[in-house]
Amino acid sequence: MLVPLALTSTQKSIKRLGGKAMEPAAQARLPLSSGGVIHYYMLVKADTREPILFGVAVAMVLVYRV
Repeated sequence: MLVPLALTSTQKSIKRLGGKAMEPAAQARLPLSSGGVIHYYMLVKADTREPILFGVAVAMVLVYRV
């Protein structure tokens, strides 16, 4: 999830795709990444350390982007 957003976040990619084409992806970033973390957490039954670390990593990236 984060890799495609990172690859399309450069200025060259934004110019190539067009600024208006990037708006839906930028607006969907928070709900999609949060949903992915919640889904991963619910999928794991026993050891939830990895989904929690994944959630922390996603939160750090989203906070950095703000």
